[in-house]
Amino acid sequence: MRRSRLLKTNMRNLIDGDFLYLDGDTVVAEALKIPNENWGDVAAVCDLHAREKDCYRTRNKRFINSLAKLKFTMSLDDLYFNSGVIFAKDSPKAKAFFDKWHELYQYCNQHEIFTDQFSFNETNHLFHFPIFEIPGEWNCQVREAYNHLYRVPRIYPLLCRVKILHFFGSGIQGKVEPHPLMDSEFYKNIKKKQAITEDDLNLIFHAKHAFYAAPEEFDPTKKFPSFFWKGKLRSQFVKKKNEKI
Repeated sequence: MRRSRLLKTNMRNLIDGDFLYLDGDTVVAEALKIPNENWGDVAAVCDLHAREKDCYRTRNKRFINSLAKLKFTMSLDDLYFNSGVIFAKDSPKAKAFFDKWHELYQYCNQHEIFTDQFSFNETNHLFHFPIFEIPGEWNCQVREAYNHLYRVPRIYPLLCRVKILHFFGSGIQGKVEPHPLMDSEFYKNIKKKQAITEDDLNLIFHAKHAFYAAPEEFDPTKKFPSFFWKGKLRSQFVKKKNEKI
């Protein structure tokens, strides 16, 4: 993990031209075309599709303790960005941003913190907020809708017009996920086989509609589709059942 993130935080120095980076647990849901509007030198989507002072983050002791451990200057008053999908311009400002990100990520490693988003957002803070916020459909973090159902009204419209799905595919041990690509076993099996089967490809190509109990077509007029709570209840029920066994 550390090796891949050392590469990720330094990739602006290794690639020529503008690029759009995607984490490995993402799926492209439709043809991608960067719009004509100016996305600046570095662009991303907010983490968890949350705004400043989000209640989950302000109450998350692990998050707050990590910030204190690192002695970073970033504030919960700032937007906190997800680093799973990043647009990077081939520009001196973007290269300077990645150089600092790479430096701060190595600093995080020294403090036994190996995720790259603390350093990504601290760099944004130190450089006076150059990250341009792009629409959420470019990094639809749909797991968060299942983790916290109150976010469904915000995330479901993004899913309806999604361009890139981000599954956070690390999975939870013993939990039946509401989507196969949320389960770490999917990725482990591909790594083990060193091949992608036709079934794997079919799932990837139709990932948008592979959620448990999801309809064939999404209705964007609905505020809270039932497949979200059905998927969450199913996961909790199966997990409790397995625990009893």
